[in-house]
Amino acid sequence: MDKPVLIIMAAGMGSRYGGLKQMGRTQAGIVYWQQNKSMMGMAASSTITTPSGALAIDMSGMTGTVKTVRPNSNKNTLYILGANDEMPEGLENSNVVKGGKAAQISIVDGQGFYTPTTVMAEKVTYTRTFKPGVWETVALPFAPQQWPAQSKVLSFAEESEDGKALFAETDVMERNVPYLVMVASDGEQSFSATDARIASSQNSSMIQATDDYRFIGQTLYTAVQNIFSLNDEGTAFEPVSSLRAAPFRAYFTTTAEIDKIEVPAGDFSGITQPFTHHPSSTTHHVYDLQGRCVQHPVRGLYIQGGKKVVVR
Repeated sequence: MDKPVLIIMAAGMGSRYGGLKQMGRTQAGIVYWQQNKSMMGMAASSTITTPSGALAIDMSGMTGTVKTVRPNSNKNTLYILGANDEMPEGLENSNVVKGGKAAQISIVDGQGFYTPTTVMAEKVTYTRTFKPGVWETVALPFAPQQWPAQSKVLSFAEESEDGKALFAETDVMERNVPYLVMVASDGEQSFSATDARIASSQNSSMIQATDDYRFIGQTLYTAVQNIFSLNDEGTAFEPVSSLRAAPFRAYFTTTAEIDKIEVPAGDFSGITQPFTHHPSSTTHHVYDLQGRCVQHPVRGLYIQGGKKVVVR
């Protein structure tokens, strides 16, 4: 990412980073990104107060100028420095990125997350409080290697021949892919990874799609319309005319003429660890007629590869 340049405008014109005709001199400055992904500029000084709406702030090359940074209230905000920059005072408990690398990135639920550049993190953690025994959507900007021990994860697998959205249990969670997750215990739960890559938010999307369905996640508060949102019981995605979708959640859009998208029933009878399944890229999952993934089908009618099959 290019070094920030603050363009000093004529009196009364204000200042912004890039894209404007220069009305005066230029000098090194600081840029930050807001909830709507817009980029703003500010002058460097000895003490920087992070704007309340900033999700990421780039202070690269400001060693010697910026001595102290006052973080904002968003625990997910990224503080970006150059590889050889000294860390200003005040950032000891914040998400600091130096030269594209971070020792620790901590992401909490309920606040937006945005990175203007790819980050390699020695460790990244996402924490959230779940309702036990209820399916919830999860969409993360990194690939978790660990998550709650007593849990189940569903991926949006494919679309049946008669147009139903089908889900399959999985033991792998990928970066920028939305999932359904059910945990057995209440309280705060963590998803984490080491040596993790967090791709630039500017070039990333969180979409799983078939001909008729799009399962869409986000890491920012997002205003959406005419979508299917997971109900409070976690049993189905139901139509909603407008919604302010929360970060790290997902919703469906569809061209199919349906009144809801049902989610397979789930419980933890006899489950003491994460479901372990290693799907082959060339093997279709098998489902019953209710859209539930079946590991060991017995005699009956099933759906595989979008077609009905009979097990005799």
